[in-house]
Amino acid sequence: AIAMNDMSKKIEGMIAKVNANLENMTKQLSNDELTGLPKQQTFETDMKNMFIKGDRGYVYSIKLDGLGEFAKQYGNKEVDKFIKSFTNVLKDAQKRFGSDVTIYRYFGSEFGMIVRNISYNSATKIALFLQNSYTNLAKVVKRDSVVHIGATPFNPIGTTPGIIKSAAEAFKKSVEMGANGVYIRNDEDLAKDLLYSLFNPYYKERGGINLFNFIKEHLKDEEIKNFFENFSFILNDMI
Repeated sequence: AIAMNDMSKKIEGMIAKVNANLENMTKQLSNDELTGLPKQQTFETDMKNMFIKGDRGYVYSIKLDGLGEFAKQYGNKEVDKFIKSFTNVLKDAQKRFGSDVTIYRYFGSEFGMIVRNISYNSATKIALFLQNSYTNLAKVVKRDSVVHIGATPFNPIGTTPGIIKSAAEAFKKSVEMGANGVYIRNDEDLAKDLLYSLFNPYYKERGGINLFNFIKEHLKDEEIKNFFENFSFILNDMI
């Protein structure tokens, strides 16, 4: 019986060791090696979970400026140091603004961030904190600009590609703002996204919900039905 107990404990120990190794391997595959941040596939999984839970929040598109040019000037060692300093600013924001902040490194100079359960004012506050911190970093590395940041409200009836597109549009606006520029889309922009999701007949909505067809099916008057159809196409062109 003692021998059996010893064998059982050894097997349990081996299983625990294998599980620990698998967990470490999974973490290495899903996290960026240099920064330790989750990769893009984790971002996509987190977005899916937000849809499932009906979460609210903001999605940020963040890009480190001029990384290629910096690499030509200073080499790989300094590039890695620069990326780590850039990442530390994001980690500082995560510590400052709480557990609802999740940051990601997609690849190269491309970063992302999801902040759950925040308003437009809070999203702007976070963006300004990042802007000020990166302006200071730019002085340290003797560059005019090190970052541009765009953010969009999470559209609960949209899609991941649609929200990424909205964040990319906000990012383009941030570039127009100049050095270390930030641009945050507001509730009016979210309303447009929601209308697009609801009324655009070509939009593949999450879960196969098509409010356009639903309303048409329940309109009995042909004149009103035709008016609604024309209205939806005009609305689609407007937004």
